[in-house]
Amino acid sequence: MTTAQGDLWARAVVIATGTTLKTLGVPGEESLRGKGVSHCASCDAPLVRGRIVGVVGGGDSALQESLTLAQHVARVIVLHRGNAFSAQAAYVQQVRENPKIEVRFGTIVEEASGNGGLTGVRTRTVGDGKSAELELAGLFVYVGLAPATKWLNGVLALDAAGRIPVDGEMRSSLPGLFAAGTVRAGSAGRAAAAAGDGAIAAVSADQYVRDGRWRA
Repeated sequence: MTTAQGDLWARAVVIATGTTLKTLGVPGEESLRGKGVSHCASCDAPLVRGRIVGVVGGGDSALQESLTLAQHVARVIVLHRGNAFSAQAAYVQQVRENPKIEVRFGTIVEEASGNGGLTGVRTRTVGDGKSAELELAGLFVYVGLAPATKWLNGVLALDAAGRIPVDGEMRSSLPGLFAAGTVRAGSAGRAAAAAGDGAIAAVSADQYVRDGRWRA
């Protein structure tokens, strides 16, 4: 390998840092994490067996976890700020048909409360702005994923969601830098798709290392 090739190789980087679960960012959420506030229904459902819990979100994960919780708890209340679910139709139908699941559209969680353990939340309805207290033994949050790209601020142009825009060969706007998986813009959010991204990025990076050209 020549010195030039070595320099090129050193600048070929594939970013696959993935995503983390988003939080609500409301008072009480962080202090009650693991004490009633959770991101894992299958892990914590047995701890709230026979009680009333809330699920925040309207996508696939929120509805899937609601169905999981319904197998253990007395009632699941789905709190969603929108007016309709974005989840797959199959999950929506199952939730609608489950007598233990109640859905409240246009509802925002503003605070989680409890002293040493979650006892409830304060909600606000989007339409009229009215606040209400809701007693809950658990709050399960599924409001999307945040890309792990904060460390790239000022280094690389990101889209509005904080993901890395790439072309069909997984190339970013910065020569030598590639992105794969859920950290990239337009990701399908599936493991199989992420693996495909990685394969494409590897081939593209290898080609860049070989000829040093960043095709437009």
